[in-house]
Amino acid sequence: MLSTPTPERQIRDWGEEKEEGAIYHVVLKKVRYHTTNKLPFNDEFVSHLEWETQKRRTIKAGTLAKLVEHLVPANDHIDEIDTGFLTVFLTMYQTFSSTEEVVALLIDRFKSVKRKKLSSDFENFVRVTINVLWVWLENFPGDFKRDSSCKLLKQLQTFAKNELKGKHGEEVLRKTQQLLDNTSPSHVIFKSSDVARSDGGESGESISFAETWGLIDYSPTEIAEQLTLIDADLFKAVIPRDCVGCVWSRRDKNENKNRPSSVKATVEQFNAVSRRVITTILFGESRGSPSIMRRAKRLEAWIEIAQGCRDLKNFSSLKAIMSALQSAPIHRLKKTWGSISRSHHSSFEELSTLVCEDSNQQIVRELLKKEGTAKTVEFKKKTSLTRKGIHQRQPENGYISGTVPYLGTFLTDLMMLDTACPDMIDGNLINFEKRQKEFEIIAQIRLFQEAAKNYYILPDNDFRMWFDSLETLTENEYFTLSCSLESGSLPKRQGSLFKSRKMKSENDLVKASSFKDERDGLASRRQISHSSMRAEGCPRIYGCGHIIRVSMQGEDSCNLYKSIWVAEGDRTPAIIKRSLMKHHINGEQPNDYTLVQILPNGNEVIIPRNANVYYAMATSSKGEALYFVLRKDPT
Repeated sequence: MLSTPTPERQIRDWGEEKEEGAIYHVVLKKVRYHTTNKLPFNDEFVSHLEWETQKRRTIKAGTLAKLVEHLVPANDHIDEIDTGFLTVFLTMYQTFSSTEEVVALLIDRFKSVKRKKLSSDFENFVRVTINVLWVWLENFPGDFKRDSSCKLLKQLQTFAKNELKGKHGEEVLRKTQQLLDNTSPSHVIFKSSDVARSDGGESGESISFAETWGLIDYSPTEIAEQLTLIDADLFKAVIPRDCVGCVWSRRDKNENKNRPSSVKATVEQFNAVSRRVITTILFGESRGSPSIMRRAKRLEAWIEIAQGCRDLKNFSSLKAIMSALQSAPIHRLKKTWGSISRSHHSSFEELSTLVCEDSNQQIVRELLKKEGTAKTVEFKKKTSLTRKGIHQRQPENGYISGTVPYLGTFLTDLMMLDTACPDMIDGNLINFEKRQKEFEIIAQIRLFQEAAKNYYILPDNDFRMWFDSLETLTENEYFTLSCSLESGSLPKRQGSLFKSRKMKSENDLVKASSFKDERDGLASRRQISHSSMRAEGCPRIYGCGHIIRVSMQGEDSCNLYKSIWVAEGDRTPAIIKRSLMKHHINGEQPNDYTLVQILPNGNEVIIPRNANVYYAMATSSKGEALYFVLRKDPT
């Protein structure tokens, strides 16, 4: 007797098919078409008759018109519609088109099928079109409410009245009218004023409040919970589509500078936490020079807060706190570090290992995979703080409901994917396979956003006032203050100011903020945008090429490094030209710049003028990020 085909035997890869304007991936699939239990044949013959092979196509690339045709096929039954393609298309189409253009093509497609009688079952085609419109209106209402006149909604309403007859068309009419009656924005964009101010407070009132309250007035658990509440609210407000590399990397273009970004508030909160950690350690809550013991106590407090964030699965503030503790102004304080307890040292090392970015952030990714959306967390290993008897509140019965991941991880994954995969292939075909890969990452963000809704923490307004009132400084001011507190504490290896303790990669504040040090020539080797988090760990090697990260020397704070693909054979002028284009610097000649690689130990490698960059640069078998800087030659 022949057995039922296994899933592996049911589907077989058939390769690609090309037609004008589209490339399809084809598989052959065995499907059951006969379900009769009793036939006057032997069992083997019956099993054979119950299956047939069908060809299934999924679109890999195509023109926008072809993608819309695939969205509303003329002859596919509504039960055979590729719902996966529908979801990906509606989520990602704004990366290569606009709502106005897609709506116009959908309407034209419907009228064309109707006029040319391209569908063998037109009523079914109508239901397919209605289904697409209803899913779009239901799940992405903000796409239609970008202008106060609601032109698109009215256009769809007119189309539904004239073309979509019957009860199914009434559903579209009812949905459009519902959106017209409620024209308020569907997404709330958090502004920087909604979170702790990243520039600190300068007024006498704010300093007075900071002097009244202090870090020691709150328990580590309370601070960890309040930071988690803020991070969760901001992360839930992120519009995942804003994280896509082609959107996020172009936010600093002139036409996009005033565009609200749901990502920016999360980034600013991350930077605000890092700065305030340094503030409270270097000069307390108000101007002054705390003693070594007072600094050590505050350092211990932040280590406990970081552990509290870990227990709450708030990986965003955990990363921010650890970045600050590993920054040059704090890391160089040898006497302060020597005054903290052994248990706090051990806890710091454990947390450093957790946020370590070696091997594509493997440790934290595995934790997110295991604990991220789980309702319970097993604490198999007690922390050093708990082992030494220091009070650390553990969740009852291991129950923790929410999760806030470090958004920078997803931003970097999407940036790397955007750099490695072209937007267009075969000339003018939209690379939809790239959008499907981006969607997989966006789906992870959405999953964690659901998990972030499960926190039950009451806000503490006093904490927010205290947190906002903390004054913050520039990197140069922080470093100068640190040197005045403990002179001669800077380690001999000065090439890169921000080194992590006993870690192979660099997790530091400068990767998450806009700081730039210019003191005594000790220039910070790595810069990050004030409006982005520098997340490492995405795979950097794709076939015969590398992804490098190029920043501009001398740029002020708001400029992110740009990811550049370096293929085998690429010469220095070509890489410089691409870097200038990515940084939106027009009219400059590549010959006026020098490309310099910054090594992990802080040393530099100057890439020769016409070198093959692929072979000239230094790479690492450990998968560490490759950082470069463009320096304009002196005139």
